[in-house]
This record gives sequence, structure tokens and C-alpha cells, in this order.
Amino acid sequence: MDANNYTLITTRRIITLKDGSKYAGSFQNIKTYKFGDFKGMRDNPVTIGSLTTINDEHIPLLIESGKPSMIVVNAIGTILNLTEDVSF
Repeated sequence: MDANNYTLITTRRIITLKDGSKYAGSFQNIKTYKFGDFKGMRDNPVTIGSLTTINDEHIPLLIESGKPSMIVVNAIGTILNLTEDVSF
């Protein structure tokens, strides 16, 4: 990832900058999420997952593949477990 491509997770929001476009949303507004194929991707260091908000907006997730991916998976899972009505 670089200055134009990253995902930032706080306890209240998720912000992604992908190819210069900014996507952001509150965890309380997340309806569904998909992490993509992040395990065993040795040829590609980054996979793209996604979050869908209750307004049907899509927020891409840039996730490092392999072992570092578990940081994003666990962070989002923990925060979403604190909210209701989220589909896995």
C-alpha cells in the first residue's frame, strides 16, 4: 500500500483511499462485509474486500494478504460484533 491506496480503521469509522478516491463510513451503518481472498495469495500482496452500508454504498477494503490480513479481519469483526444487524 502507499499514499494513494490504504484502509484506515478507527473505533468508529473506516476510511479507504483507493487510486485517489476516498471512501468512508461509520461502523454503525455497515450492513454486510466480505474480506475477499486474503489467504495464500503469495503473488499478490494486497486483496480487496468490501463493506456495504445500510444505504447500499460500497467501501473497498485494502487488505494485506497472508498473516497481516488477520489484523484487519479481527479489528472489523470485533467492532462489528459490538453493533447489531450486521450480516456475515
